[in-house]
Amino acid sequence: MACAYAGCGICSFSDADGLCPLHSRLPCKDPISFTQLFQQTLLSGQTRLRGIVFPSGLALEQVALIGHNLEEAIFVEVDLSGAKLSGIQLHGADLSRAILTDADICGGDLMKSNLSAASFGRAAMKGVYCHNSNLTGADFTGAQLIGAYLDESCVDHACFENCTMNGVHLANASARGADFTNARMRAANLTRSRAMQACFDGACLEGSVMEAANLEGASLRDCGLAGANLENAILEGADVRGTSLAGAYLYRTNLRNADLRGVSLVGATLIQADLRQADLRNADVRGATFKGAKTGGMRF
Repeated sequence: MACAYAGCGICSFSDADGLCPLHSRLPCKDPISFTQLFQQTLLSGQTRLRGIVFPSGLALEQVALIGHNLEEAIFVEVDLSGAKLSGIQLHGADLSRAILTDADICGGDLMKSNLSAASFGRAAMKGVYCHNSNLTGADFTGAQLIGAYLDESCVDHACFENCTMNGVHLANASARGADFTNARMRAANLTRSRAMQACFDGACLEGSVMEAANLEGASLRDCGLAGANLENAILEGADVRGTSLAGAYLYRTNLRNADLRGVSLVGATLIQADLRQADLRNADVRGATFKGAKTGGMRF
């Protein structure tokens, strides 16, 4: 009996659930026989491998799947360390708790995929497309995410420490409690992102667009925000100590109760900004514009 998975085209026989060994979701799948069949399929030149269900915990280190179509595939807890996955199509795939340390996923399509609690340490992910994906609790420590698309994705409590992610797209993303410590994020787009309680300590966000972003209670200590656009952003109660906001655009920005001690606001625009109860002691405000700003209770 042929595999019941739509458009399988891989196997002409099926298991008890009516699916071939590659697509079967039976918990008793044998990793050895699965791996043998998968390798045979790759050697046959087959690149359209949609919906394959990899046995949980399977070791596929250094595997080469460049440009392959593995949409809707399931890689839960699979070890893909050092895998060569550039240009791969993983639209709708489940890589929760998978290990992709040192993997090359540049230009890959991971739209609407589940990457929760996955490990991407030091992975090369330049230009990867992760629009509307679940990256909750994922670890990207030291990864390269230059120009990556994470728009409308959930990166709550994810770790981007020491990442290089200049030009990253995080518009409309949820980044509650995410860790961007020492990340390089020049010209990043965080428009309307929700990054409450997130940590950007030591990060470089120079020239970034953070218009209408919610950074309430976030930590941005010693952060580089020179020339950033924070129009209508919410930084209420944020810790911005020692940060450079030189030349930043803070029109109607909510900085109420924010800790701005030692901040550089040289040449910054704070027209109609809310600075009530904010602490600006030792801040450098030379050339800054405060026209129409709310300053009741502000310490300076």
